Amino acid sequence: NLCLDEKLAAGEVCRDSNMCALGACGRSEALADSPFECCASGETSWEGYSLSLVCTDLPSGASCLGNNNLCASGVCGDDNLCLDEKNAAGESCRDDTMCVSGACGRSEALTDSPFVCCASGQISFESFSLRNVCTGLSSGAACNSNNDLCASGICGNGNVCLDEKNAAGESCQDDNMCVSGSCGRSEALTDSPFVCCASGQASFESFSLRNVCTGLSSGSACNKNN
Repeated sequence: NLCLDEKLAAGEVCRDSNMCALGACGRSEALADSPFECCASGETSWEGYSLSLVCTDLPSGASCLGNNNLCASGVCGDDNLCLDEKNAAGESCRDDTMCVSGACGRSEALTDSPFVCCASGQISFESFSLRNVCTGLSSGAACNSNNDLCASGICGNGNVCLDEKNAAGESCQDDNMCVSGSCGRSEALTDSPFVCCASGQASFESFSLRNVCTGLSSGSACNKNN
């Protein structure tokens, strides 16, 4: 408890911010046994009663307790240590700010899929269980019946992304899945499957039938509709 000639420089041990030339005293990293020192950044972050204040702008390898804002790079890695730089597409992430692309989401629409930095730079909120999922998914990736998740724009009947749109007669869920641009029942029966219409057109017949392809061949059920 001796008077000092001048305030302390960055890195010197301190008890409070008033002792520091830059006006900030905090732990040197986010560990309960890290010493308090004058922060080179001139700023601190409150990290809880056990840690108290921690210096910001921490270098790579410093403990950051899952808080990106503590790191000079803006990225606290999955191991709770500051990283040198933001993560590339496909690398693990917790939030958007960790990614060069600016988007962190599940690698596909499955609840056990990992969160990665999205190559597309975009995400789609799918549900509270799935949360955010990367868009631009490749063929075969789970897509939760959402065409917008797939690079091709087509989420198939098996809830996986397809390479290309379906030809006439192939199974479909909506018009967007079809080369012809039209998806309807193969004939006017409630148990008839939905297929891509060869005619490129469908007719809304009822709430039970919904859309039915036009241009039906002889012998097809037609619901009294020419």
